[in-house]
Amino acid sequence: MEYNRDNNFSWKNIQQELEEQREQELETLRDQLQQVQQQIKERKKISERTVQDLKDSIYDQSQRLEKAENNPEPDETRVRDRLERLYRDIRNEYSSRWSDIQDLKREKRELEKEIKLQERDTA
Repeated sequence: MEYNRDNNFSWKNIQQELEEQREQELETLRDQLQQVQQQIKERKKISERTVQDLKDSIYDQSQRLEKAENNPEPDETRVRDRLERLYRDIRNEYSSRWSDIQDLKREKRELEKEIKLQERDTA
């Protein structure tokens, strides 16, 4: 009889520890999900600042180009080349942001899926 009571006690301890471990894993997944969501927001902000800086540079170069067109100088070709590079940089930034965000969203979906599975297992 004593053996059975000890066995039940141990089994309850094991169940409790497993439950605590599942809860810790679930909490870790939730934390990771929050981090990914924060990374998405940060990536968007960084990209928006970068694009705005590039647009400001384009505006400045466009102003220089207008002056160069009114005053023919060798500077015009340099300004046009600079504008082309700036436009290309903007396109690259948009493409890079899209790719980064897609990767982060994919990771977010995987974490959400894992959280649902963990929650289902603990229910």
